[in-house]
Amino acid sequence: MPILVAAGFVWFALSPVFAVFVLVMVVRRAGEYAFVRPGREMLYTVVPVEAKYKAKNFIHTVVYRGGDAVSAWVKRGLDLLAEHPAMAMLIGAGISVAWGVTGSLLGRGHRRREDQPGADSEADPTEARGR
Repeated sequence: MPILVAAGFVWFALSPVFAVFVLVMVVRRAGEYAFVRPGREMLYTVVPVEAKYKAKNFIHTVVYRGGDAVSAWVKRGLDLLAEHPAMAMLIGAGISVAWGVTGSLLGRGHRRREDQPGADSEADPTEARGR
């Protein structure tokens, strides 16, 4: 998905028309629900259940809302720095590449944890304490 979004930003920078914007947004939204969200949820399979729910609450409140605020500041900064919309699209493409690299690193870390013995986090943590 990050590669498609980066390509979409570059395409939109080169051809800033509404049809390109709509197509890129449709592909991004479809990919978010088809690939990104299930992949993100899969990262929690190697985490104990209690930690998973604490992390999810933190991520959904602090990280997402903080990300909204930061993205508004970044948008304002882009407006001040770049007089050309194409520059903003190219910066967005760079951010998408960083997103892809981060996702790749998270996937590798997940595979390493999954391959470790005793990585079955779906077991009930109270069951382990009772032994």
